[in-house]
Amino acid sequence: MRFETTDREDGVLLRIEGELNIYEAGAVRDALIEAFDRGVSMDLELNSVSSCDAAGLQLLCAARKTAFEENLAFRVTGASDAVLEVTRQAGMAAEVVLGPEWGGTGEGRTDTGSR
Repeated sequence: MRFETTDREDGVLLRIEGELNIYEAGAVRDALIEAFDRGVSMDLELNSVSSCDAAGLQLLCAARKTAFEENLAFRVTGASDAVLEVTRQAGMAAEVVLGPEWGGTGEGRTDTGSR
């Protein structure tokens, strides 16, 4: 698991690379909290997530909820096939977990699939 946080003019970009699962949930949660504590918008890039489970999915849902409650912009700018697959397996619409730009055919995605 690797995180890369990039400060930008309009907020922060958090890139997550590797596994997004129960074993990494604490580290991912801490990175998300640190980014939210800045009180700025966040873009989350998940292109390089190699595997994702229900715990990873729950973290994404919690992050979206936190952003909404804090009135902060939160956008998933890319998701790997692993993230999309666990969302599908859970019976959840991608737009619920990843955001409205991921609805239907996924138009609005800036990048998909693993690198």
